[in-house]
Amino acid sequence: MLTFRDMPSVGAELERLVAAERECCAFLGWHLIQTDEGWRLEITGDTDELQALSLAD
Repeated sequence: MLTFRDMPSVGAELERLVAAERECCAFLGWHLIQTDEGWRLEITGDTDELQALSLAD
């Protein structure tokens, strides 16, 4: 999970980036959620798929 502050244009830029990643890496789940604190990006998939991103431990 990645978190981002809700600052001007952050949401629009995150939506643009997530849309591109959904095309590139459709085998993963890309979930962009706006919260009271800002934005949360949850990326789901199995362990091997997530390790392909170099984000998993």
